[in-house]
Amino acid sequence: MLCNRLLIIWHIVSLCVCATVFADDEPISLDRVLAPQRWYSQGWGVALRPPIGARMFQRTADDLILPDGVDSPFGGADAVKELGNRLHVATLRRELLQRDAHDDDDDIARRLAGIDWLGPDDVARLLKRPARLAIVRMAGTDGWFIDFSCHSLPSEHDASKFPSNKTLEMATSHPQAAVIAESQLKVADRDCRVVYVHVPQADNRPWVVGMAFVKIDPLTVAMLKLTTLRHRMELDRPLFEAVASSLVFDKPEVIDSKRSEQVDNAKNWRKLLGVDKLHIPTFDERWLRIVTSQGDVGYMRVRMTLGHDPVGGADEQGLRVIMRSRLLAGEQVLDTEQYCYVSNDSHRETWTIKTTARPREGAAKGTGLFNWVETGVRDGLNLKVSRVDPSGDHSLVARLPALDTYLSQAELFTVPASLPRTGDHQFGFYAWYQGTQSLSYHTFRVEPTKQGHWLIYAQRAPDYLAHIVPFDGQGSYVGTYLPSGRALVPTTQEELKRLWKFEGG
Repeated sequence: MLCNRLLIIWHIVSLCVCATVFADDEPISLDRVLAPQRWYSQGWGVALRPPIGARMFQRTADDLILPDGVDSPFGGADAVKELGNRLHVATLRRELLQRDAHDDDDDIARRLAGIDWLGPDDVARLLKRPARLAIVRMAGTDGWFIDFSCHSLPSEHDASKFPSNKTLEMATSHPQAAVIAESQLKVADRDCRVVYVHVPQADNRPWVVGMAFVKIDPLTVAMLKLTTLRHRMELDRPLFEAVASSLVFDKPEVIDSKRSEQVDNAKNWRKLLGVDKLHIPTFDERWLRIVTSQGDVGYMRVRMTLGHDPVGGADEQGLRVIMRSRLLAGEQVLDTEQYCYVSNDSHRETWTIKTTARPREGAAKGTGLFNWVETGVRDGLNLKVSRVDPSGDHSLVARLPALDTYLSQAELFTVPASLPRTGDHQFGFYAWYQGTQSLSYHTFRVEPTKQGHWLIYAQRAPDYLAHIVPFDGQGSYVGTYLPSGRALVPTTQEELKRLWKFEGG
């Protein structure tokens, strides 16, 4: 008991150092609560200062949790367990600042216990929740999270109405979310709207989601999103708005200059490599487990060959890639088959992607059967894409900027293993992306690790998280780590048969 009281007294004394930072009668000092180093998104030309002591989860490498028995170059479950243990004894300086002057030691002890239930399991569960469109996530030792993302909107009218009630509902994933507070900030000479939404009983706990919105340009909005517990809102609100106030934005010409450099790097690399080498299969056949923190949720088979295009009817030899996969997603089973071909001279391309969603055994009534089919045909610079999904039939015709800045669907499979591993490199291409249903700006970043491995960060659109493709020191493929928290891990056909014998695989 004496030790507990001494610990509480030590916490209270330590608060005196930072009490003025969060005092209501003084403006918050950014230099007192934010790190001096800025985090920077080159894709959008946006920089911010994270809170002092916050752990950064850029590109979702650190918050990836794999089940036992699956190796990870990022530390996997052990790293998150260690982080959870640290958060279990979270620093409570701001929580104790709110105590009443008449509180006795027992009341303070109860406050300590009230925070203590955010233990390692809860923290690990929160970290592995996908931050979907977040470019970076900041996690504090008090249990809060701040995500940064950018959103492209179809028209200036949509941007002027952003955020709508539907946007807030989607951001909180809760139809009964209610706005409880709003404020206006001035950020880099731009208006910033801040909205706080109460999410009742989400995850069986009352959460608050704070969202700050700033226009980057007439069709693009930057969003900061705070997730914290309801009783901590007034404690975390000043810190969240301090991060929002630290936002700075590159001028459009600066972004264009940096992208031009990435595209020039890609052109020079492709010219040096030669088109023929990019169309050489990097493997014949590869079997992959699809895993999450909960274990195996699917499998995949990828084959690469050289030959004619049986779908488009082209006589010219080229690279062919066939991918088949099965994924368990909630109460559904998703079966996907993808075929893509590109001619040796890169002038002709075809692809087909078919996905069927069917109910799993024991799924709730009403879980239906759905189909998606996408086909793409390219002749030179002219591209036509057709898609049939539950919402109807869709088609798009586009003209490519140039062949030497474009990657075919088949080449997207071979590029990671073909990139130079001689230091830090960044390359920019254009390619069709199913996620945006458009030509999008793809970037590849090559980064060496201290362990002698190489990480390829493949970002398929500026407002989407990168997936990570590690290679060991000998250039062997290690796996693919997806922003959703899933990982593709190389395996054998025999192991997949053993793992999926009850699933008909």
